[in-house]
Amino acid sequence: MKRPNPHNAVRKSIDSPARFTAPIQRIPYSRFHSVSPAGDAPLDIDVTSTFTVVVLEWSIQQIAKLAGTSSRTLRHYDDLGLVPPTRIGSNGYRYYDEQALVRLQRVLLLRDLGLGLPQIGEILENHSDEQTALTTHLQLLYQEQGRINRQISAVKHTITALQGSETLMAKKMFDGFDHTQHKQEVEQRWGKDAYTQSDAWWRNIN
Repeated sequence: MKRPNPHNAVRKSIDSPARFTAPIQRIPYSRFHSVSPAGDAPLDIDVTSTFTVVVLEWSIQQIAKLAGTSSRTLRHYDDLGLVPPTRIGSNGYRYYDEQALVRLQRVLLLRDLGLGLPQIGEILENHSDEQTALTTHLQLLYQEQGRINRQISAVKHTITALQGSETLMAKKMFDGFDHTQHKQEVEQRWGKDAYTQSDAWWRNIN
């Protein structure tokens, strides 16, 4: 079977990002280890081989559409230093790579907690380990998922009680409606000010 040519390997994305071709680089063999897509033995690459580095990136319009926000919001995030673009093209358009997308995801998650942009900026600066931060967010999302499931059960109970099938119970009616259950987690991770802002935001929308 003919082995794949590593020089022609190009990553694909369903989001159709642009491909920015970086200058050709010559990398010593001792620093380069390539494994075939099938997981077979390492491919034989000549020590003098060169290859083109292909960087995936998305335009500001693409990111705005994917994230459900606007180009104006992304430019505002750039002005505040929250999510700067990876580069600005000769046409003046902003382009974002994978690392910038991870940072944007963190900003949107913190916004969902009700935090203000200045507070988010401090959190991003003080908690630069993205994997650890996102793991914390994932735990909070699972907790929120459980809270919503309890709310669903509470509403079902109320409907059933109104139909006369069972007795209405106040404790069941309001199970899952207490948003303060995340207080300790938020304060430990991001400080008391973070929770105070989040709590105020929840109370305003309720």
